[in-house]
Amino acid sequence: MGMLVLTRASADSAKSKGALEELGFDVFVEPMFEVVHLRTEALKLQSYDVTVVTSRNGVDVIAKLTDERDICILTVGDSTMKRATALGFTNVVSAGGTVRDVISCLNAYKRGTKVLYARGEEVSYDLRGAAEKMGFEVEEAVLYKVVARANLSPQCCDLLMNGEILGVVFYSTRTAKIFTELSRQYSRLLRNVCAYSMSSGVFRALNVGAWKRILVSRRPTEESLFKLLLGIERS
Repeated sequence: MGMLVLTRASADSAKSKGALEELGFDVFVEPMFEVVHLRTEALKLQSYDVTVVTSRNGVDVIAKLTDERDICILTVGDSTMKRATALGFTNVVSAGGTVRDVISCLNAYKRGTKVLYARGEEVSYDLRGAAEKMGFEVEEAVLYKVVARANLSPQCCDLLMNGEILGVVFYSTRTAKIFTELSRQYSRLLRNVCAYSMSSGVFRALNVGAWKRILVSRRPTEESLFKLLLGIERS
């Protein structure tokens, strides 16, 4: 089927790589960043009515900083929910989509609910501000940061120059922006490469480049993204 490049962090890409290879794709993992944990002191999550987590990275840090597994966790999507469940958390609900869907889910809670927003150093949406306007008490815990890579790997550059890459897969606006910056000198070669994105936000981040096509999955889930790759769903 051709070579696909996965751009998310190595740990997240490992499972996706195996699944795509079973579907017949050759896969090369080119992480656009590494995740650095920022907090070491324990988290006391029982002080909050609900903990909002928007990424698998956040769940990983929480699992290391607390032994509590029955706390109420609200995740932005199914992937983060599954990760939390795999780490032993027993009361996890997925908003099923975007950060704005998390805000919609918070409507089920009464005003004055104490919310912990566990997040990375940088965010693309002011979830705290939106929740506070709705009457919730929100505290933030900045648990990790993302450090972008400085260059594309020699292996990835060779694949591009040899025309071996069918498409590049993007799960987040962050990875899209980093790849766009690092691949500027190869823009001519990208005209023969498709970009597969998980959301309209990722599409906008990629739309500054010279891609053959930029395709967007119908839903912001890996399942929908894989269907797009297989041609089962249209962009």
